[in-house]
Amino acid sequence: MLVYKKTWFIIIMLILFFPIGLFLMWKYSIWGKLIKIVISIFLGFLLFSMISGASLQSASVTYMAQEVPAHKEKTEMVKDGKDFTTEINGDYIIGQSPSQYVSGEEKEFTTSQSGNYIAGEDFPVGTYDLMPVEGGGNVQGTDLNLIMGTAGGEFYTNYYDNKTFDQGDSLEVSGVAIKLIPQGNDTGKIEPGKYDLEAIEGGGNVIGAGINEIMGVEGGSFYVTNYDNLTLKAGDEITVSGVAISLIAHEKEQVVQEATEVIPAHEVTEAIKVDKEETETCYIDKEEAKCSELNKYDQLEDQLHEGE
Repeated sequence: MLVYKKTWFIIIMLILFFPIGLFLMWKYSIWGKLIKIVISIFLGFLLFSMISGASLQSASVTYMAQEVPAHKEKTEMVKDGKDFTTEINGDYIIGQSPSQYVSGEEKEFTTSQSGNYIAGEDFPVGTYDLMPVEGGGNVQGTDLNLIMGTAGGEFYTNYYDNKTFDQGDSLEVSGVAIKLIPQGNDTGKIEPGKYDLEAIEGGGNVIGAGINEIMGVEGGSFYVTNYDNLTLKAGDEITVSGVAISLIAHEKEQVVQEATEVIPAHEVTEAIKVDKEETETCYIDKEEAKCSELNKYDQLEDQLHEGE
């Protein structure tokens, strides 16, 4: 007799590889029909249990205790800087407000109508606003060249903001007495960025940070009314003398992430704790109503694992 027809070989195949074992049992064994049916039903149930177990295992996901954010990306236009308007006369340090570069040692000081003065010797170093108090004439010194006077009008400058005097800086007045007023007002700051400049009052010099122009509102060949695409970096300085200018920040595209929903970790873990019997029914019967809640949170699996 051939080996595959022998009872002992058929039993071994039923244990090791029952599909072939079933075939050999029905084809060659001498067992009764009832025995063959019972064995077939038992092995079929075993096969079904294995398949169901694999499905249930795939449905059982271990989630870490963390929140699951739902977000989307979008592109929006943002300001590359911040719109700002200067005074008619003043010094500005990019990225700093006047309160940030005040030394704390400033004291009010008034010059005579003519004289030379040294910061740190004749008056304390620091940041001051300058104002004429008598007469009219030249005010010169370190990074300073003005015509100031009490008469007002277009000829005289009657105020100058945020002038910083460091140790050893000079100040010379001729024909005009001026008062140095400690800077106490925080007039805001020019943020780093890219700007278009527009003269909005008066006419005079705009100097520093890559620009040296005579700007004014009257236009014509003498004044420049607009200056485009000036990039200002933190620490750069800009001085306006006789003209107030508006700095208009450029716009640029920026990709931002917009959060739309955050599902707390405990809600996720609780939602996927589906009763084993109900889960089994869900996968066996394919009942959509019973699977819906499970399916909703199965979609979060990838997001959860990405955050591990």
